[in-house]
Amino acid sequence: MFKRCSISTLTSVFRVLAILSVLTTIVFVFCCVGLYSHVQHFQHGANRYVASNQSVRYNESSLAITGNNTSVIKRNIRMLVLGFEFYWSRDSLKEERDVFCPLYNITVKLKFSSDHRAIYHADITFFSHLYRLGKMKVWKDHLDKRSPNQRWALFSLEPPIRSAKNTTVPWNWQYRTHHWTATYNAESDIPFPYGKFIKYESMKNISTDIFKTKTKLAVFLSSNCNMTKWPRLRFVRIMQKYIPVDIFGKCGTIPCDWEGGCTEQLKQYKFYFALENSQCDGYISEKFWNALSRYDAVPIVWGARPKDYKLIAPNQSYIHVSNYKSIKSLGRFIMNLGSKESDYNSYHSWRKTGSIQLLPDWSTLPADDHVCATAKRYHEDMENLAAKKKTKFRNVNGEDWLESCKVGRDQVERRLPIPETQAGYVK
Repeated sequence: MFKRCSISTLTSVFRVLAILSVLTTIVFVFCCVGLYSHVQHFQHGANRYVASNQSVRYNESSLAITGNNTSVIKRNIRMLVLGFEFYWSRDSLKEERDVFCPLYNITVKLKFSSDHRAIYHADITFFSHLYRLGKMKVWKDHLDKRSPNQRWALFSLEPPIRSAKNTTVPWNWQYRTHHWTATYNAESDIPFPYGKFIKYESMKNISTDIFKTKTKLAVFLSSNCNMTKWPRLRFVRIMQKYIPVDIFGKCGTIPCDWEGGCTEQLKQYKFYFALENSQCDGYISEKFWNALSRYDAVPIVWGARPKDYKLIAPNQSYIHVSNYKSIKSLGRFIMNLGSKESDYNSYHSWRKTGSIQLLPDWSTLPADDHVCATAKRYHEDMENLAAKKKTKFRNVNGEDWLESCKVGRDQVERRLPIPETQAGYVK
């Protein structure tokens, strides 16, 4: 009985073990098949991601970073300027051009387009202030597909108070959209100032006796009479009560040959009112630079902050409205300075130390030096990316752009920058 029971029990045990062995084998086979399928799916997904991002991450020749994070800066960079070809003479220019930057041994393939899909193929994209990308879905799609190697920049030659609709981004992504700013502000990541003061290596022995070439005192030129963020024309008309100021253009009584820029007529004047239409940080337009270079005049300025002019203008070359307590006191100073040959000529002494370089015509922008400056910045960013440094962004909806213009009580109430007399309001 004992033996029979033992044999029966052993037989049952062996049967159970055999069944468990078969089940274990089946489970093992299924696990292997599942794992293989999962790996294949993962590889397919990864390959699909890479394939779908070939257009986003560019051709291999333009890649700046390899998979192992080793810096391998390539010598061909694709740069897109989005929307800027709409400008008046862009039609007569090439849509593409190559710019060689010898200092960095880099060739930039520059392309102009209004097709936002061209962003996928670019290492660098400039979003022009003349172009609006549009719907949230389009923004999201581009942001989702953007490679870590791509760089986007806001590109504007107009202040945000005049171009906000096209230059702001959806608020959801304001902190992760644009890496750089490329604007008129000398403190932009890639500056496009309307002019530059280029210092000579050594002082030149040239005459700065400008006083003798002048026959009239002050002039203001404008055809934008009322579409300004402050009462500019009223300011000039009040100034006429204290000093003679001729007004050229549609806002005045003296016609102007716009093709010739009224240059010969304006050269007669000692002072030129270079008053901007807006009060925006760093916004110093061609008005200021033309006064210095084309009209040989002393600009009287208002718009950008005093420190903005000080940053880029020749020393003692202009008069800032904010330095005076009233329009009357400013007028008195202009009249006095304009009557003294030696004192007036001192405002032209800078001409011995350097010259003015004007921004090229908009239709030719970005110029080669702008392109190469952009290539340099891209090179630096790719090195930082390879070193695993945090990618930085500009908040163009805030302090880096939109908030750079002064919009407050003075603007809403259209107050003058300074009162007519010291008895007026105190700022």
